[in-house]
Amino acid sequence: MKRNTLNIRTYYVQLARSITQGEFGPHFALGKTAALALFVLFILAGWSAAPGYSQTGQPRTTVVDVPFDMMAPWYTPDGELEDEVRLRGTLHVTARTWAARPDHIDRYALHANAVDIYGTSETTGQRFRLTGSFGYDLRDPEVTFNPDGSFSVPMQPWKLHFFKVDPEPARLTSDLTGSTGATAAAVGPPPPLTVACQRVFAPDGSPTPSFYCGSMTFTYIETVTPSLYRVVVGSGDACVPGTTCVVPDGARLFNGENGDYNPPLFMQEKVYTGSSFNGVPLAAKSVRWHCKTGFQEAVVGTQFFSGGLWLGRCDPIYSAVEPIKVWAETIYRFYTTYAPTQQTQEVTLVVKEREFTFRMDSLGVNLPPVIHGITVRSVALVDYKCPIGTECELTDGDVLYNGAQGDYAATVSMELLASDPDGDTLSVEWFCKSGSTIYNITNQGAVNAQCSTTYNYPNPVEIYAKVSDGTHEVWFDPPRQFTFLERLN
Repeated sequence: MKRNTLNIRTYYVQLARSITQGEFGPHFALGKTAALALFVLFILAGWSAAPGYSQTGQPRTTVVDVPFDMMAPWYTPDGELEDEVRLRGTLHVTARTWAARPDHIDRYALHANAVDIYGTSETTGQRFRLTGSFGYDLRDPEVTFNPDGSFSVPMQPWKLHFFKVDPEPARLTSDLTGSTGATAAAVGPPPPLTVACQRVFAPDGSPTPSFYCGSMTFTYIETVTPSLYRVVVGSGDACVPGTTCVVPDGARLFNGENGDYNPPLFMQEKVYTGSSFNGVPLAAKSVRWHCKTGFQEAVVGTQFFSGGLWLGRCDPIYSAVEPIKVWAETIYRFYTTYAPTQQTQEVTLVVKEREFTFRMDSLGVNLPPVIHGITVRSVALVDYKCPIGTECELTDGDVLYNGAQGDYAATVSMELLASDPDGDTLSVEWFCKSGSTIYNITNQGAVNAQCSTTYNYPNPVEIYAKVSDGTHEVWFDPPRQFTFLERLN
């Protein structure tokens, strides 16, 4: 399949000698003393069979860097052409499509951020820069569906900031403005649908063919149920030599010093995976085992053997306080008719089976705490990952507000997820810095804290923490990193 791509086509560039908006019609909002009217079209090429709509309410998102290369004029305050420069750089573009059905687009949003767009005049040697971002968020847009199934979005205005930089002080004299449209990928067949479910059990605890999936219970689909579902070990004080040692729910596992059953755990599920007449009964497609201690999930190796036996092997992660949870997910797949278009849709049911709970006793030695991760959030200033004004989870490299521009507010909130195998009380020390600048932290010492950053280009903002259980200290490494755009004044 082809990855999502986004191409930019420049259809014409019109050099504006006048600042009178009326000369260019309603599409263009001209700059203060000069404007360049640029008409561009974004072409969105999606997955070869990917739909343009979602039944879950989540958008289809494409993120891509688009090369920017164009000639731009520079005018005096009197409207005389003073200079001309070729600008080169990148537009970082995020496009999102919401659609509940394939014949209607509910919402289309596009955000483009100018990244390192510079140019030097071949005539005067003057350096110029283009900064800023533009975007639009169209609700229920009047799109045009094309013969190939793609759709086109109406033209929308845009504006970027045009600067003259060294050898004289940086100053903004004009904006570059224009209109842009977009064409998104063809609307294809209904997307495969995956539904998380739980097995329904009889009063005696035996599995039934029915399963509960959120707001719906599937009782009309006849499925095969596991004929064997258990956890076994190879040895242990509670095991009877010469027999298969089945680990009962609630058992104490050997922690290296004491316990009744010796890991590793061997998980077994036997379920019919062959063919069936017209899909009745619905056979399983695969089995996926899980082995989790608190926040930490151990690696499980699974393999399939003939006869329908699915095996998993797990070395559970030690904890004296967190239970060890072991369970399987039985995966079924069938096809149904998607009502709005009467097209065939693939449905995958991920059915959670019964959960086993095991424990380990406390060891005689103290183990260090474990940092599972640091989450950083800030208020969105642009609407392409989260709605403007809402708190948004950041990813490394996101751009903070530098006093003039940025995608997220300069003040960030930080949340630490950590645990201690021995159940010891943890203390936290936060660090938030940029180069040699140490930022103020509010609520220091708590798992939730805030940091107020200030512009310090080109140094990134680094956020990390130290966790101690009173005996051991553990550092979060590498730090989370966020950036500023260069400010020209």
